[in-house]
Amino acid sequence: MSAFELNNEDVLLMYTSESFTKDRTSRAGDMLEDVKDFFYSCNLPHKGWIDGGVECEVLQTSGGGWQKGKVKLSIRIEFVPDEPEVLQQSASIVPGEPMPQLDTE
Repeated sequence: MSAFELNNEDVLLMYTSESFTKDRTSRAGDMLEDVKDFFYSCNLPHKGWIDGGVECEVLQTSGGGWQKGKVKLSIRIEFVPDEPEVLQQSASIVPGEPMPQLDTE
């Protein structure tokens, strides 16, 4: 299974030591707000990266010359499901041997 973005109302359950909200359960939207608060609390001069963007120019490798605009940091929360466990067979199959009988009860 591949990763997918959580919406603001999805609920996360994790260890409080790993949570930005310091709660065992949190809505994804609350987690995002606390991540932004953490970024702001660092007293960095780059708060515009999250708010409205920072004026800049970009030169893309695909061509087109310099283009004026803003660069913006986008924060989102993704969930990456664990890989499903592979079921192990209790009986081994040996080529040339009869198949094991299955219980029909």
